[in-house]
Amino acid sequence: MHNQTIHPLRGGWRARLLFVGSLLVMIAGAQPGGSPFQLPQSCLLPATVQMLEQQMREAYQARKSCKPEPPIEVRLDLSHAPTLGQPVQIIFSVLPFEYLHNAEISWDVSDGISVLTRPQPLQNLQIDTKGVSQYRLVVQFNRPGRYEIAASVVERGNGFTMGRRVHLYFDVRPDGTVEVRRLPFYEPLKEPPAAQEVSPAEQITEPAPNSPAHLGTPPAPPFQPVNDDQTVSPQGPTGTARVRGYFYYRHRDGTLHGAYGALVQIWDDDTWSGDDLLAEAICDGNGFFETPDFDNGNDGDPFDDASQEPYVRWFARNGRVNVVHYTDGHNFQVNGPSRADLPDGVWDIGGWFIDTDGPGNYPDDGWEAAYEICDALSRAWASYNYGLGYDLALVNCRWQEGGSDGAYYNGGSQRITLRDGDQQDDSVIFHEYGHHVMQVVKGGFPPGSGGAHSWFGCYNGGLAWSEGWATYSGQSSLGNQTYCDTPGVGDSANFCVNVETTTGNCLDGTVGTTGEASVASSLWDVYDNLGGDPHSRDRLALGRGQIWDTFVNGGTLNHMMDFVNAWFARGHDYDSAFRDIMRDHRILPEISDFVTVEIDHTYRGDLIVDVGVGNPDAPLYSKRIWNRAGGSADNLYIQESIADAPSFYRNSPGEDVVWFCKVYDAAGADQGTLRRFSLTTNNTYVSGNVPQPVTDFNTTYAFYPTRTARHALIGLDHTWRGDLIVTIGVGDPSSPLWSRVVANRTGGSLDNMWCQVDLASAAAYLPPDPRTCNMRGWWVRVQDQAGGDQGTLHTFLINNNGAVTNTNDASQSIVDFGTAYLRQYGDSVYTAIVPVTGAYGQTVPLQVRMNAVSLGSWICNRTISFSVVGNPVGSANTDVNGWAIVNYTIPESLAVGTHDVTFAFAGDFFFNARTATVAALTVQKADTNMTVPSRSGFIGQTVQLQATLRRTTDNAPLSGRTVQFRIDGNLVGSANTNASGVATLNYTIPNIACGNHTIQASFAGDSWYNAGSANGTLGVSLQGDVNGDRIVDDADLLRVLFAFGQTGRRPEDVNGDNVVDDADLLIVLFNFGRSC
Repeated sequence: MHNQTIHPLRGGWRARLLFVGSLLVMIAGAQPGGSPFQLPQSCLLPATVQMLEQQMREAYQARKSCKPEPPIEVRLDLSHAPTLGQPVQIIFSVLPFEYLHNAEISWDVSDGISVLTRPQPLQNLQIDTKGVSQYRLVVQFNRPGRYEIAASVVERGNGFTMGRRVHLYFDVRPDGTVEVRRLPFYEPLKEPPAAQEVSPAEQITEPAPNSPAHLGTPPAPPFQPVNDDQTVSPQGPTGTARVRGYFYYRHRDGTLHGAYGALVQIWDDDTWSGDDLLAEAICDGNGFFETPDFDNGNDGDPFDDASQEPYVRWFARNGRVNVVHYTDGHNFQVNGPSRADLPDGVWDIGGWFIDTDGPGNYPDDGWEAAYEICDALSRAWASYNYGLGYDLALVNCRWQEGGSDGAYYNGGSQRITLRDGDQQDDSVIFHEYGHHVMQVVKGGFPPGSGGAHSWFGCYNGGLAWSEGWATYSGQSSLGNQTYCDTPGVGDSANFCVNVETTTGNCLDGTVGTTGEASVASSLWDVYDNLGGDPHSRDRLALGRGQIWDTFVNGGTLNHMMDFVNAWFARGHDYDSAFRDIMRDHRILPEISDFVTVEIDHTYRGDLIVDVGVGNPDAPLYSKRIWNRAGGSADNLYIQESIADAPSFYRNSPGEDVVWFCKVYDAAGADQGTLRRFSLTTNNTYVSGNVPQPVTDFNTTYAFYPTRTARHALIGLDHTWRGDLIVTIGVGDPSSPLWSRVVANRTGGSLDNMWCQVDLASAAAYLPPDPRTCNMRGWWVRVQDQAGGDQGTLHTFLINNNGAVTNTNDASQSIVDFGTAYLRQYGDSVYTAIVPVTGAYGQTVPLQVRMNAVSLGSWICNRTISFSVVGNPVGSANTDVNGWAIVNYTIPESLAVGTHDVTFAFAGDFFFNARTATVAALTVQKADTNMTVPSRSGFIGQTVQLQATLRRTTDNAPLSGRTVQFRIDGNLVGSANTNASGVATLNYTIPNIACGNHTIQASFAGDSWYNAGSANGTLGVSLQGDVNGDRIVDDADLLRVLFAFGQTGRRPEDVNGDNVVDDADLLIVLFNFGRSC
């Protein structure tokens, strides 16, 4: 891997550094002339200290790593581009985000580098958070080669060590140029490495006696042969074979460790048909494996011998763990031994190991690291599968030599990412596996979790719970109270903490539920059996079982307080001892009755927080628990005593004892979220009205009981609430559609009452929109069951998914042994009476809309009676929109003009009677429609003229109306219409021209109907004119003679009796010579 000279660092690794992987974009400084090599800008000191500090703060915020680390940012920079044989200044910059009380600065420099001005190690330093502190070293490169310079800052305290170590890596070339990197110079393997056979001189370390690796192995992936030619030789039966042996990896301690969980595959080398997968096995904790028996017969390859020609491969994966290369995702593979001809029976290959960077090299950064990670993750899986009976799903893990992306977990892909150096720290790997446990078991992470964080930092409850659980999960799986993250390559962390002895409190003094240290340590104190805990009240050592039961079966857990509540809900004992542990770590305060409020906010000095009972604007009890304190600090977590509240309020929250949290943001420019409001007394009561936004100059509320989308609010004043029965209902109070007793003589001598009633179960009686119908007669009733105290029922409103209706009743007095009502009703009023105009015979809608005064809602399902000029004409019920409609046909008994319409509602329990008379009906004359059928005849013939008269409104016939008839405009007579509207007139056709003439019938109109007329056609012809030439002559006579005796309908049959005979001949003769 390393084909150039590597000069080891001098001195100890004194810095344990916090965060992994930093992407720093910096501005280049000046470069001295004469250097032909361009130094990367990211390694030059920025132009100003202010710019440097800004870049370091941005780098701190941008870190991906989610393992617990201390709040320190560091970096190494150069004063200018270095060259061979010339001095260069190295600047170590330290920016702590929490005060360092006892810090130590140290340098480590490779052999081959001359230190021109080497300061003594700096110890017992106090480094504040006001800006960047810098420490300098002047060095010179004297010969080509590869070198490292590292600087460390370390803070040691009670039960913890935290710090950061940062490197610069130099490739000094013979031409005098120098390449500088922040990560080592790596030359990645091009092909899978070959395993080495274990020699007798190698030292092998077995798993610890309590290691989960002793419990069993993970399952192998499903066996899937790649070819189909693994058949028994057709020449006859053959035997079987199996393979066994040991596989190790070189551990960071220099010894060989069994590659627990590594997958072993045995392949048959086939020249002709492609290699076959013969068998698979999983290495146990000692690295031992033994495959199942496989067929050792002829595999069908004509170039092979009669038996298998196996070779061995080891992979850093199994059925529950899959370690892949970070860049391209390939599996890590190590090639093992092979043989040309396998006899039946057992092939014992002995021991083999992977070591790609050689013994003694630091760190174990070759491919052996992948097997070390597979070992650790397999042990983590085994601790749950064998230790708790929970088979967790496959976890993927990305790693590569020189990788610097950080240590973090992606829940969507269920994948861990580790940087180079993390492979040596079980605590880091098991911590990330703890996140995998939460993802698999709980289906995700709580709000606010994720991102960079400090072990002692104070964040939000979601982040603290997620990270604290991951650390507890890892350390309890390891059975080790010390979490340790040792330095790796590049910019790496140096952090060790004893979860048993840590105080676990946030450094700024807020409660422990916002700090992962308190969460992890409190869970550890419930679990541990190691002793030595400094907390005097730690009396539990329950192991993992009850904690695991609460985690798995405790419902939604977004916060450590959710876990505490679930612990008791699951029925676990040790109430006093459990609470004492929670109090030791400030998860619970040292009080028994308290409220918990959690707010994410970027400037908590803006906030005013009140809690209380009743109406937030006129509370029955109230306490201000935060009043613009804390300045520019972020977020707020309060657990405040409410011991001064009446015990009834503390112990009986419910519909008649409503607790509230009221958050007012008293300034601009910063906003946030109210995440939690809960009340802990004889139980813990958690509001469901969160999260809620906290915005500038606005007030945010949360309630317990949770205020639902459909609820009622009831308020009353009374000097002894224990006298009262309060009931809410809908419909007739004597037989309500729905009702609920809200308070039944509760609260004793306390004054007043404010109730919040969930109406979800009464949703069927709530309208979709209260503007479209009334509330079906909702009411609240207060019955005073004793004497000596009186009061007033003053508030009753209903909120139906944001639409609010209020009572229109005035406040009602509550008197001894009396009953008071407030109702959701008002005086009924006709808000819309629609005028209508119509003509005789027309059916028009008489319509009115009835509204409940002040409720803004329509009155539905009430009967309205209608009268016209005092005569009843029908009734109708109001619909959901308050409309009542009666269809009325205008009679001839009404004169043309405007008439009164009366609307009458008789009233009922909820609404007063209402009558209104309005000139709402205008009557007009109706139009008429005349029809005249056509007629035909001969001159001298009498025909009947006819006309039919109807009104257009309903097509009814009009009787007794005079109709005049005209022929070609000349009046020929008149007639009255009969009951069917038909008028008839007999008319003898005079000697007029043959052809069509106009029949006109007309109605002159009267007091009710407008005039109308219509035309028809009178066809006139000459009898005997057979050929139709308008003259009776020889031609007509001849046609009759020639057709004489013929039958049927024909022109020659003049009289139309279907036979041409003498009668037809006589008609022609009588009319002979006439014309028209």
